[in-house]
Amino acid sequence: MTNLAETLCWHSPSRAQVLADRALEFNRTVGNQLELIKVYAVKAVAEHGPGALMRAETSVNASLELVGTTGYRAGAIFALSAHVFQLLVANQPEAAAELAASIHDIAAELDVYFFWAEVAGWWLQTAGIRAGGRHSAAEWLEGSEEARARWCLVLRDRL
Repeated sequence: MTNLAETLCWHSPSRAQVLADRALEFNRTVGNQLELIKVYAVKAVAEHGPGALMRAETSVNASLELVGTTGYRAGAIFALSAHVFQLLVANQPEAAAELAASIHDIAAELDVYFFWAEVAGWWLQTAGIRAGGRHSAAEWLEGSEEARARWCLVLRDRL
């Protein structure tokens, strides 16, 4: 359920919110804190409409609190990516750039999920912010230019 909500949050935020709420309830019941980290990040990405940034930040903070509790630092990468996304939707590119640097640093330190730093860099470039040095070794389906175009379209569709 969490993975489906995670997939939908980018293009179908309303559907993702419904699934994320169900996943939140389920994972709380079974005590799966690592999945809760993801669910809160999904909820952050899926926020839309007036007040979305404030609601997203509440979910990001819940996710990061669980990261601190569980020690699963890699979980912060998706939460921070969600926050970067919402900051850019709210037209706050400078704040987004600061968080994107954190994504890069955590990914580099842990040697995981580095592609999120690349995606954040692409988003920042669409906002006119130079985001150099954030390239992953990801082998994107159909190549990195197609991936870049798709991820930038995700952002543009929410602006």
